[in-house]
Amino acid sequence: MVGTPSLFRTALDALLLRESAYDSMRYSDNPAWRGFLLVAVIGLVVAVAGIVGAAWFEWTAPDFDAIQETVWDGMVSGPWFDELAPSEKQEAIDAMEFGYELGWRIANIFIPSIRNALAGLLLTPIWMIMFWLAYGLLAHVTARILGGTGSLGVTYGATALAAAPQLLTVAKVVPTVQMFGVGAWALACAFVALRSAHGLNTNRTFWSTVVPYVVIALLIAMFAGLGALVFSLTAGSIVDGGLGS
Repeated sequence: MVGTPSLFRTALDALLLRESAYDSMRYSDNPAWRGFLLVAVIGLVVAVAGIVGAAWFEWTAPDFDAIQETVWDGMVSGPWFDELAPSEKQEAIDAMEFGYELGWRIANIFIPSIRNALAGLLLTPIWMIMFWLAYGLLAHVTARILGGTGSLGVTYGATALAAAPQLLTVAKVVPTVQMFGVGAWALACAFVALRSAHGLNTNRTFWSTVVPYVVIALLIAMFAGLGALVFSLTAGSIVDGGLGS
């Protein structure tokens, strides 16, 4: 089994696009297992950094519950509210409260919190592993169609190194820090990985790298669209039912 220090050294070399890292992964005894360990460890590191950042944010952030209450009080005490007929006020409050509470619940998903960060300790590695498995399989199929010679295990081992740029997000332990270009960097790492694993020329390696991302993005967009449609229909029926009662 590959030790953790060796994994981090490999990840660092891959981050710097050193071909020696990708070659060492290709010639390792079990590249797929080594790739799995690498992605899992990076996922845990990113998740732990998220916990630290969330703790710092909660310590320094304003009281969002107080903000929510203050904004609500301002909404229901505005001049427009006094102009409503008494029979309409309760219906207006019910409809507004539903939308307002729903909006804050959605916003709370994106507000850093220790609770969400602790969930990420499990979900982040799982998500990264699932993406790696899907991308690696699609990249392998695409590369073989284009004349690649690498095995599936070698493809998985090499493409795992594309997770190395995620280590840059550790800087988010400081809540005000924003990271840009991580996705492009990961794409560059995937390009070097597939070129090393399959021995393709630049043009074919490019398509082997990009096509899986496009397929995954389309699938995510499709499921997100279906989810948004179901959510809007469900929310609309709840609102209509509340107003009609």
